[in-house]
Amino acid sequence: MISVNFDLFQMASLIDDMKQETELLKQQLGSERSNSKNLEGLLQNNREKEFQTQLVQQEKSSEIQMLKDRLALNESKM
Repeated sequence: MISVNFDLFQMASLIDDMKQETELLKQQLGSERSNSKNLEGLLQNNREKEFQTQLVQQEKSSEIQMLKDRLALNESKM
């Protein structure tokens, strides 16, 4: 009988330990999800900035080419 009670006590203790571990894992999962969302947001912001930079670069390249063409035309008129 004492052995059965001791086994029950050990099982109850093991169950409590497992419940605590489960709670810790749930908290860690929540933290990881939050980190993941933050990183996804940063990645999206960086992609948007890169896209805007590419647009500006294309604009500047077009403007430079237009100025070169105008310069060539003006030089040919001289």
